[in-house]
Amino acid sequence: THAFYQSVLDTLKYNNTNENPGDQNRQIALNCTDDKTVNSVSKVTYIDIQIIPVNDAPVVDLNSPFQPGTDFAVTFEDPGVPPQLVSDDLTIADPDSGLLSKCTLTIEVVYDSTN
Repeated sequence: THAFYQSVLDTLKYNNTNENPGDQNRQIALNCTDDKTVNSVSKVTYIDIQIIPVNDAPVVDLNSPFQPGTDFAVTFEDPGVPPQLVSDDLTIADPDSGLLSKCTLTIEVVYDSTN
């Protein structure tokens, strides 16, 4: 029935699973056909989809993907050996780009009252 086809068309959705889609618009053509032999195909209509890419921020995991969380903690025992500040398995990833422009390390020093 017409109502059935309308309900099916109402469920159409566009889904792009690419993390880095191009910004060119997409176009979907749609037409319908009835069971008659003459003039049985409708005029083609178009659905234009505007793509607006979103930049996903890089993800830094200092303790490795094998440990929960993304932070890393160490204990410095003076006069011990200087501690390693990140895991050997640290990961830096950007889901939509293979290029990073920079990474910044900021060290915040908190002195205790005896130093």
